[in-house]
Formats: sequence, structure tokens, C-alpha cells
Amino acid sequence: RLRDAIQSIEVVWEGTHHQVSASFGLTTLDADSVSVTNVMRDADAACYLAKESGRNCVRTIDVSNRDQARGIKKSPNWSSKLRAAVAEENLFLALQPVINQHTRVTTQQEAFIRIRDEDGNYSEAHLFIAAAEKLGLMGVLDQWMFDSAIELLYNDLRFSNELCISLNLSRFSLCDENFRVHAIESLKKHSDISHQICLEINESALRNIEPETASILNEFRSLGGKLTIDDFSGSLFGLRQLDQIKADMVKLDPALIEHLNKSHASKELLTTAISLAHRCGFRAIAKGVVNTTQISELLELGVSDMQGYAVQRPVNVLSQSVANLKQSA
Repeated sequence: RLRDAIQSIEVVWEGTHHQVSASFGLTTLDADSVSVTNVMRDADAACYLAKESGRNCVRTIDVSNRDQARGIKKSPNWSSKLRAAVAEENLFLALQPVINQHTRVTTQQEAFIRIRDEDGNYSEAHLFIAAAEKLGLMGVLDQWMFDSAIELLYNDLRFSNELCISLNLSRFSLCDENFRVHAIESLKKHSDISHQICLEINESALRNIEPETASILNEFRSLGGKLTIDDFSGSLFGLRQLDQIKADMVKLDPALIEHLNKSHASKELLTTAISLAHRCGFRAIAKGVVNTTQISELLELGVSDMQGYAVQRPVNVLSQSVANLKQSA
């Protein structure tokens, strides 16, 4: 609620509108909370985790992810790692499915970028996205992901049955003219698979979306592509843009799902978001589902398509870069 309240603030300075957002870090009090210092250290690390996850979100540290979060705070120089990965083509894809919990059928796959270092270890996107945004590299990374997704659609048997591949775009790429032109031209060139490409746009990115960007997204959809509103909470700001952006589905805000069985307010907000999605004709997908209790409650609320660690973890699908996949197929 605090995050939503801060997010609704709009500051006008010298005629320019500025949005305000906040990252929150929470920690649990458990057997490892041996001192105030430890608790404060974990809360601080949770803030780093929230920022590295793209900012404007809430992240919690507990025994399951404490080591990971503390490691992020001590993370290496992503500036040099990212530039090297792009230059040396050490970028890879991972896929995480959306699976219908009634039929057990996979309804789509979401693609994630991974970076492989000199030791052969993979770094997940949440560790470097914030750095890529600061360095102005998101357009490059998203364009690579877009082109790699097209290669997968042609060469990976998982997509031979018309399955969609979903790509979560950065708000920076939406404002990147080069990326927008490239995406539209690619869709025209590969019209035979355009209906299998789905772009995910974060609800918060729709707030002050430029008319030109809205036009490009609608052109993308008119060419056969699909659009998903990500982190959908049914907020007034997101709903105001639905007349401009014609979406096909929504992915529900995982912050509401996280507290589904802990907070009555979260359950009511989630119920409202699901109802709005269905009434608007959108297919609702629950993401960030981490346990069977959440699966059961979401099914009761009328959501059967789910994604998250309780459904299936992301899988690195390539042992080589997608650029080399076609040559070996």
C-alpha cells in the first residue's frame, strides 16, 4: 500500500512531470536474527535486491534467499561484465512456462536473458537489469532477446505447436526508436510466426506512455503480435491507458499474490484485479507463484494459468548462444 501510494505521486517541476517510486526491503525475524545489526543488514540487503529487480517493488529476505541477497550487495562491476557479455556474445536465454493448472498444458513460455561469465556461471536478469538501464544498454539487450526469440520459434521444437514466446520489455526500450523500428520490421519480415510473439509491458510503464509508443504497440498487435500488461494490479493509472493500448492478457502483480493468504486487503485487491481483467476480456495469468497454497487459492479465484517456482523454475535452454543455434539445427 505504501508503494502504491508513493507511486501515485506526480511532481511537476518547471512544466515537466516526474514520477515518484520507491523500493522496499523487508526481512523476517527468525532464529538467525541474533542481533539488531543482523536484522538491519538483511533489511538493507533486501533493498538492494528490490533495486536490482528493477526498482519500484517490494522484496523480502528470509532463510531461502538470504545468501543470494547479501551476495547482490557485494556484486561485481556490472558495467564491465555487461559490456563484455554484449561484445563477446555471452548472452543466453532461459525459458519459464505458464502452465494451466487444470489441464497441465503449457500455454506460453517467457524468455529471460542470462549472462555467462568466464567461469561458465550464469547470472540471472534481476542481478544486472538495473545496471543495464543505467548504462543505456537495455535497447541492445532487448533487441538481442527479440532476435533470439525469433530464432527459437523457428528452431526449437517446443514452439512447433504454435506456442507463444513472451518477452518482458524494459520501459527504456519502449522509448528507443531504433528498437521500435527493428521490432516492427522484424514482425513484418517474419509474418508466419508473428502470432507467436508476445510483448510484456509493465503496468507502471503505461502511465505516461507517449502517443507514438502507443501507436507502435498497436501496430505490433495489428501485425499479429500479442501484448500483455505485466504486474497488473487494476490501478486507475493502468486502466486509463487501456483505451490506447489494446492488450490480450494480463500478468497479475506478484506483490498481491505474495500476501494472498496473509492479508485480507491483498486478497480483496487481487480479487478486484482478476475481476477487472476478466470483464475487460483479458486472460489473467498469475506469476510469482511459489507454493501449493497459492495455487489452490488462485484456482478458487478463477485463475488457472500460472507461472512461478511452484509451477516450474526457469531452465537454460541453450548450451550455446542462440546465434549459433541455427547453424547446428
